[in-house]
Amino acid sequence: MTSFDRDKNIESLYNCGITNPATIHDRLKKANIQTSLRTVQRKCKELKEQGFLEPPKHFKKGRKSVLNEEEKMEIEEALEDSPTLNSVELIERINLDCCERTVQRFLINKGYTWKPIYNTFLLTQEQKEERISFAQKHINELWRNTIFIDECTVRLFSGKKFCWQQKGRKVKNERPKHPKKNNICAGISFRGPTGFIYLKRILQVFYTRESFLQQLFQA
Repeated sequence: MTSFDRDKNIESLYNCGITNPATIHDRLKKANIQTSLRTVQRKCKELKEQGFLEPPKHFKKGRKSVLNEEEKMEIEEALEDSPTLNSVELIERINLDCCERTVQRFLINKGYTWKPIYNTFLLTQEQKEERISFAQKHINELWRNTIFIDECTVRLFSGKKFCWQQKGRKVKNERPKHPKKNNICAGISFRGPTGFIYLKRILQVFYTRESFLQQLFQA
């Protein structure tokens, strides 16, 4: 579907009395017509001011040589709504009549770079408060008789994801803290680090403190 067809759908809904941009955007999504909310808002403003939508000047059959200003705005708006879209997905979402290299050149000229997505773990408010409470309770602790242990997740399909990002802005990919996995565990104390052990079972359920520490110190 072209931008001309999309505009006709927006205009039809508006003329039927549906003048709220969010409602129109929702109706378009249900009809599998991909466009950003900001684009719908601009079109509704144009309809309110002049009563109709101007057909795109570039509208013609065949491939366009360059992106017009509206398409450039839609590319950036789409990335703001869904930062992980690649150039092929951007073309499909906005219904662009150009090759992916054209989109890539535009994004590079606008200061975007193709960089890995920064993974962050999901923490509930309760978990955050527990961590702060623990730190405040032990702020003066010397930790000479304490060993800290931690697990390293090893799983398939854990490679880095990439997306277009502007300078100074990091796109984060939230994921569960404990997905299906195998774990490698090690510890560190005032006396130095331990070796690594491979946990075949769930640590909290199948290991007593004594049996776990015995394996850890033997590693």
